[in-house]
Amino acid sequence: MARDGSAAAERAVDEFEARLAASAFGAATRASFRLESSQEDALFSAATNLLEKAAKRLAAGDADGAAALVRRALALDHGADDQTPPGPVAASTLLIGELVERADRASAAASGDWLGPLLALHRDADGPLAAEVARALDTLAELGLEPAEVRRIRAVARPGARLEEPLGEVRDPVERVQVVLALLRLVIGLRVFGSAG
Repeated sequence: MARDGSAAAERAVDEFEARLAASAFGAATRASFRLESSQEDALFSAATNLLEKAAKRLAAGDADGAAALVRRALALDHGADDQTPPGPVAASTLLIGELVERADRASAAASGDWLGPLLALHRDADGPLAAEVARALDTLAELGLEPAEVRRIRAVARPGARLEEPLGEVRDPVERVQVVLALLRLVIGLRVFGSAG
């Protein structure tokens, strides 16, 4: 099934590229896309780097230093109103990456209930943090898990949550920092728990 989706995606890209090549401004548009893409990649990398440093500070007990780094990551901006800033996306991606890592390790080891502790993250969270965990769990549900595992995830995370803007419902800058710090605490906990097992 994934291969059919990949083939359809490749056809769509090929069709888009053909239309772009045939247009009068195709070369300029392609150059603009490349420039915009490289700028987005650089901003995302910068946000991720700042958040990784914040996680290290948080793990070392320096909550103020971590908060300062999170504020810097959240201040990064594409400059376009229609794009999600890279900081929230990077924070969400760090959590998703840890969940996927746990799923991959469990699959390779054919271990028992690896999903229970991840679902507990959602159960123990509330408000915006719970929404972010649900977004990450929804992403995990789309990665070819066993049907029983997907059903367990769907009990707490509705389909499509992953498509919503990370931190989209949190507008207050101070609250955004607090939610990202809470996300980083989850990431740290997953890393510590994962390295112990």
